[in-house]
Amino acid sequence: MMNNIRWIMRIKMKKTCLIWGIFLWVGSIVLSYLFIDKPLADFIFAHHFREYLAPLTHTVEWAPIMNGVAPFFGVGLLAAIVKKKEKTPLWVRIFFFMILSVMLTFLLKNELKWVFSRYWTETWIDHNLSWIQNRAYGFQWFQGKLLQGDDAMGSFPSGHTATAFATFLSLGFCYRRWLWTCVILASLEGIFMVLFDYHFLSDVLAGALVGTACTLLYFHLIFNTKENKALLMMALR
Repeated sequence: MMNNIRWIMRIKMKKTCLIWGIFLWVGSIVLSYLFIDKPLADFIFAHHFREYLAPLTHTVEWAPIMNGVAPFFGVGLLAAIVKKKEKTPLWVRIFFFMILSVMLTFLLKNELKWVFSRYWTETWIDHNLSWIQNRAYGFQWFQGKLLQGDDAMGSFPSGHTATAFATFLSLGFCYRRWLWTCVILASLEGIFMVLFDYHFLSDVLAGALVGTACTLLYFHLIFNTKENKALLMMALR
């Protein structure tokens, strides 16, 4: 009886923490959009942060197509491996979990970019309007082709940050001793996106939220069985 009560209390505490966490996260995005994004972008541009960080460009800026194409190759590879085995090994399940999280993140962030259609920090392609060059700021809502968006207005949320969180948190949730290391590595991607003036701070916060939410969803779906939980407990030893 006492064990059941403790279990119920634990579930309620987790739900309460999750709700408050989402509330605070969304609140930080709103506050950043209203008060921090513009002065921070101006400060970074005025002090030439991108020039100082130029050697790291290829480390933090991978081709966007890799976010969507790489997981499909991974799924095909895993399907071939699993087909030859009677029992799926743990590393395959974790890798599959990571691939699904990245795929969902990639699809969701693309649709959100279309929904919000936000101006970029700087002018990158086709003389797009931006905050630094034109003082253009804000959401334009549902610009471009349906569910494809407009590259000239695709700042929100940050796709690189979303993918980084989906990738690293997939490992962190499975190997809890490395969770904070994974959070730090994913956060570094978002920090560099801001320091390079590729994104506003609120873009990065939103991208982190998207990647985390997609990863949590698949973690619950894939590892919510007794068998998979037992395998995870073995991995944590």
